[in-house]
Amino acid sequence: MQKPAYPDDEAARQASLDALQILDTLPEERFDRLARLASVILDTPVAVMSLVDRERQWFKAMVGLTAREYPRDSSFCGHTILQETTMVVPDALEDERFRNNPLVVTDPNIRFYAGQPIKSPDGRTIGTLSVIDQVPRNYPAERQLAALRDLASILEEELCRSADATRAEDATGAPWPADIEAMIRAGGSARLLLDQDLVLRRFTPCARDYFAVQREDMDKPLSAVECYLDYPSMMQDLANVAAYGDTSQRLVDSVSGRKIAVELSPFREAGHARYSVIVSLLDVTTREQACDLEHVLDGLPERVAAIDRSGKIFLTNRAWDTFSKQIGDPLLLKTSIGTDFIEMCRKNGRKDAAATARALRDILDGKRLSFTNLYDYELDGEERSYIMTITATGYRNQGIIAIVSNIEVTDWRRRGDLYSAVGAD
Repeated sequence: MQKPAYPDDEAARQASLDALQILDTLPEERFDRLARLASVILDTPVAVMSLVDRERQWFKAMVGLTAREYPRDSSFCGHTILQETTMVVPDALEDERFRNNPLVVTDPNIRFYAGQPIKSPDGRTIGTLSVIDQVPRNYPAERQLAALRDLASILEEELCRSADATRAEDATGAPWPADIEAMIRAGGSARLLLDQDLVLRRFTPCARDYFAVQREDMDKPLSAVECYLDYPSMMQDLANVAAYGDTSQRLVDSVSGRKIAVELSPFREAGHARYSVIVSLLDVTTREQACDLEHVLDGLPERVAAIDRSGKIFLTNRAWDTFSKQIGDPLLLKTSIGTDFIEMCRKNGRKDAAATARALRDILDGKRLSFTNLYDYELDGEERSYIMTITATGYRNQGIIAIVSNIEVTDWRRRGDLYSAVGAD
């Protein structure tokens, strides 16, 4: 597998992408429609509008996939943005760049790919409009590739409209202090600024995910704007923040069923007795779902930990924590969330631990799919046997992660030794 190189203008390219404030926003029909058309015209089960971020490719629109992002190192689109023309891969298994790619040998099992680069309003290549199939395909007809290029051009026009709207919104209203400006302009953030009377003065484009705000809503009370949150006490909470200056934080549901963290922060302008209010909104559905997964894992007898791409533990179950305490880590300072599991294995000194560290790194880098190890460990003065398995998987848009599972097989192994002895007689 060949990792895609970074373009010479990478810093400027990333700045152009960030300026669009589109990463990690909710799906939009105008982009979804173009992905559907690409899928129909090229007759493929998968089509995506992919934006190539610093370490990932993220899908603003997609057909036929469930994961919202994949690592940039294994992305086809990372290669596509390096060229001006459509990149076509008839059979990934026959292409030296991709034959061992984890996106080829595991889900989503890419065999055919065609991607057209898309540019930001300032001319930087920020992503692709791509189609994918799980079977090899002949080179598409020129009319199909021409249609893909046309769809990509329409997509670029939509990005220009978004950029124009962002500039218009940023130009409205009286200027705010520099620190507040920096806060509301943070890329991808959903924020609204209300004055002392809870009148809308500014908003970022991402705020449209939670409120039906338009430019013409400027200078209107926020109560006059439709809200997509199940938050009946919002106006009362806002009034309390404006009157008393206390920060308010709540976890609420959106109308689509997602979990949204809402923070209402006071800001006092010179000469005013009441406070202005900054409304910040963050989708934390993934974190909530991770907590649900933790409850499921807690019911398993195996000791289970999830390892992120850097090699650190980000999730453990009850059995893992209990065993960690038994082997001398009562405060879970060395073996719990945040621990560098690869480094922990390397420092162990055992030959099998070093092999585990190497295997885990290979799994996280997409070079292998799994690893199994039978090892012994002395606990309470008794030699016990365990089987460790490490498996690559995808999880919550994080790309490749690893699941480490340990189960004790001491009794099974003893029975095996006993049966061997009986057989030898």
